[in-house]
Amino acid sequence: MTMSAPDADSGLGGMIICLNDEGWNLVTEDMGFSLEAPGTYTFQYYAWNIVDNIEAIRTLNATVIEASVPGQVETITVEIVDSEVHQS
Repeated sequence: MTMSAPDADSGLGGMIICLNDEGWNLVTEDMGFSLEAPGTYTFQYYAWNIVDNIEAIRTLNATVIEASVPGQVETITVEIVDSEVHQS
């Protein structure tokens, strides 16, 4: 999973994310992560622009299930845009 928050008007100031209530982390340009273990994950995140307009905290819940036929599914890639999930 990778995170981005474009702001065409004033520019992105920053973005932070919290996974499963384990503390908030600043998102960097190269930051990405994978959900490999089966289970339910809760993401909370928000961004702000360079003039300090801060969006509300958003929440996304994701569930990873184990493949029913091991080795048949290696990777599924999804993109989340405005809280909607798109599989690619």
